[in-house]
Amino acid sequence: MGRIMRQKDRIEIRASGNFEPEKAVRASINRSSEAWALYAGDYLLGVFGVSKPPGVEWVVPWAMTSAHVNQFPLTFYRTSKEWTARWQTKYPYMVQMVHGAYTEALSWLKRLGFKIEAPEVYGKRGELFCRVTLVTPRLILEGG
Repeated sequence: MGRIMRQKDRIEIRASGNFEPEKAVRASINRSSEAWALYAGDYLLGVFGVSKPPGVEWVVPWAMTSAHVNQFPLTFYRTSKEWTARWQTKYPYMVQMVHGAYTEALSWLKRLGFKIEAPEVYGKRGELFCRVTLVTPRLILEGG
């Protein structure tokens, strides 16, 4: 995945200042409670997953896409909707930081139901990122 990663994903990873793109894939998978790869035939479109930082009530959904993702936009979007809905049944609060210049990712997340906040300085390089959140209300039944 690292060799075929979409350029804008590479830019976002470097802007966070934490990893080089190839190492980011491995680190994200290793930290995840769930991690998956999305293929369209023989084409790897991306890897994605969710991790739970210790001591917090939220999870971090993540995705890294390949240069092939633009060839299969409907497959990518439908799969994203399916997995987002699946995660919402398990994780009521999801939070991620997205590079402010990555407009395609922000638009995609908005279509999936995430709230996009105003850009703020984030990461070791001090670039602008947007916090994206998806809160799924839980029904609390009382009585008995």
